[in-house]
Amino acid sequence: MDFLRSLVLIMMLISIPLNSYADWYILLPKRKPEKKVQPGQKMPKIPLKKVKPKPYKVEIRRILAPNFVLHTWSGKKVSKSQLEGKPTVLVFVDDLFSPLSEKLASFLDKLASEGKVNAVLVDVKDSDFVLIPNFKRVLGAKKVIITADSYLFKVFKERLKKLSIPSIVVIDRFGFIRFFAEKVNSKSGNALEKELAEVLNSLKKKT
Repeated sequence: MDFLRSLVLIMMLISIPLNSYADWYILLPKRKPEKKVQPGQKMPKIPLKKVKPKPYKVEIRRILAPNFVLHTWSGKKVSKSQLEGKPTVLVFVDDLFSPLSEKLASFLDKLASEGKVNAVLVDVKDSDFVLIPNFKRVLGAKKVIITADSYLFKVFKERLKKLSIPSIVVIDRFGFIRFFAEKVNSKSGNALEKELAEVLNSLKKKT
């Protein structure tokens, strides 16, 4: 009888760690069963998408552009909803009278003159707002929207964390950010014009 009691006690002691181990195993992540390829069956190839041009960051998911209002020197206000219907190119700079700003402003004015794209140049220094009339006169810019608004850059940076100054943001005709260039330097003016033209062409085909 004592032998049977001892045997039952030993079995109970053994069962405790076994049960706890089993419970722990249930909590472990389970591997998904691997798909076995049948003889003569080829593994499907996943196509790799190449993105061009390289300086631009392409969002896999479309990012909705923040609501904004552009204040022009003439007193006119242009809202985001008014720009929808065709792509919008926003360029953020920290100085109006610089070689890069002047090149980009001239190029944006040319794009806007064609009537297929909204073009906006934003100076992030609010104090430069008074310089806008002289800047437009020197360049002969008529169609590009030019403003000075530090808050506008702030709201866009909240959506695009890596956005810096100077930078370029391209919004499609539905109001979604599709491309942005986070690093723009003064030596890349001509190259940027060409690449931006390529981006707008590709955007035209996709939307």
